[in-house]
Amino acid sequence: SEIAFRPKLFGLQGAYKIFYGLTRSGDSSPADTASGATLDPSGVNHGVGFLFDQWLSKHFIINARYSASEDDDIFKSSNNGVIEHWNVTIGWISDGDTYSAKEFIGVGYGSARWGDSYEEEFDTNDRENTVDIFWRHKLTTNLWIQPNLQIVDHPLTDHEETEFIPGVGMWMTF
Repeated sequence: SEIAFRPKLFGLQGAYKIFYGLTRSGDSSPADTASGATLDPSGVNHGVGFLFDQWLSKHFIINARYSASEDDDIFKSSNNGVIEHWNVTIGWISDGDTYSAKEFIGVGYGSARWGDSYEEEFDTNDRENTVDIFWRHKLTTNLWIQPNLQIVDHPLTDHEETEFIPGVGMWMTF
């Protein structure tokens, strides 16, 4: 479930959301992300999150998100084992909004805390920290290309390293 507010602060549009999720594991047996062991799929888990998008001026926007779950079992079936996550992104938008702009340039920073099983398996409570630098360019009315560079410190794959990951994404709207 989700509650959303769309107030204007100082004449600039914002969107603020609070959401809550309740899941009951199904018949599938998810694997522990750290050890690969099969987990008991029974049980109920819940999580909560907050997000906001706020225009700072005609061309600048900031968004932030935070989410946490009861424990990492809620996410094990998606193979990431994250129990807490937050991120902040600030961007310059040439025109329109984030879904229609010709150009959108931004930088974001995020941090994730891995679940208890990961911390026990690798004897660490490091957080994965990521910087994402991107440029989204509109190619057609409904298609954008987005080259980016992610810098990941303490990634799940090797919690003692820093990785540099270039990428290209595509955005489509209908």
